[in-house]
Amino acid sequence: MKWLLLIAVLLITTTARAQDDVIDARINYTLAEVIFPQAVHFALDVAHPLDEITGATLTISQESSAAEPVIITLDPRVDVINPDEPNLRLRTTWLLPVADPPPLFARLRYEWEVTLNTGADPIRSTDEVQFADPRQTWARLDDGSPVRIALPADDSAVLARVPSYYDQVWQHTFAETLTLPRFDLLIFAADPACVDGRARGVISGVEVECADGMLDAVTAGYDRYVLARGMTSENIVIDHIVRGMYDQWWRGAASTVPAWFVEGLVTFHLPTLKTDLLNEAQIAARANRLLNLTALNIQRDTLLWDAQAFGMVLFIAESIGFDGLYDLAHAITDEGFDAAYRRLMDSAPAALIPAWEAWLFSSRAVSVYALNPYQAATPTPSP
Repeated sequence: MKWLLLIAVLLITTTARAQDDVIDARINYTLAEVIFPQAVHFALDVAHPLDEITGATLTISQESSAAEPVIITLDPRVDVINPDEPNLRLRTTWLLPVADPPPLFARLRYEWEVTLNTGADPIRSTDEVQFADPRQTWARLDDGSPVRIALPADDSAVLARVPSYYDQVWQHTFAETLTLPRFDLLIFAADPACVDGRARGVISGVEVECADGMLDAVTAGYDRYVLARGMTSENIVIDHIVRGMYDQWWRGAASTVPAWFVEGLVTFHLPTLKTDLLNEAQIAARANRLLNLTALNIQRDTLLWDAQAFGMVLFIAESIGFDGLYDLAHAITDEGFDAAYRRLMDSAPAALIPAWEAWLFSSRAVSVYALNPYQAATPTPSP
């Protein structure tokens, strides 16, 4: 499978102009600021007093789009600040329609035209701004591949690893059908939702009321995530791909899959070291605090639950090999979890916890906990 990586970095506001943009010497300043997700604020400073201006219009269009342009007619005596100065500022705020907002990351081209009563040519300015949350710099993978991602630019290195994450899961689920499940992820560094029902421009300070449903409308087509303490973009991407692909593969059998097995499978695909989970499991085993299968079937936000879920999946991989683990996950669709487990492990699921607990303290466990499925070598099942 061939992948093309595209990383696009978005500045907080557009300052660089395209080569064909119009630059008029009578313009001292322009601003196009996205007040995400509600509006776009525009401002234009011109070197003319108010009494020389007869009219102003702003035309907004989407690049490479057949959508009708938005034309805003300004009243120079209302839509202006510092009117008594030689250089005045025209400004307007375009409130986006909830029913039809511009696509996320679309480039919005805007053109100012200011007419004068001096006989001089109208003042014109053309520029563009990308419609996205300007409170973070974005990195994107959007090249027509099965995974479309936009995330904080600080995590851009994750994008180069997405193909291997996707392929590792795909070859053990949909490869035989040649189906390429699609995923669309949008990861925010901070919650983009409005605060107290209002959104505020970072540069201009302009505030607008938030329309109900606007954030959902703007981010439609993406699964939206917000980074929280202890989370990373990489973990979110892998979690989303693993859960999403297996959920599609399991279809009607998904209800038979224990929660611990799903969580362990996700953690198994993380490329990070997991020796801390081994330590947690060993401590719990010594203190006789390990969870039973009933408790493990209810997802819990605790380190012990995470450690035991992963450890038990890892023990399955150690017992029947990485390919055996994938065979088990693959077979659930037709057999259900319990039947597939019994056939491949040659034991009942109830025997898993005691066997794993005994293995936890072996020298082999330490080395196996350092493995992940992206390494060239796979563990040899224990005799």
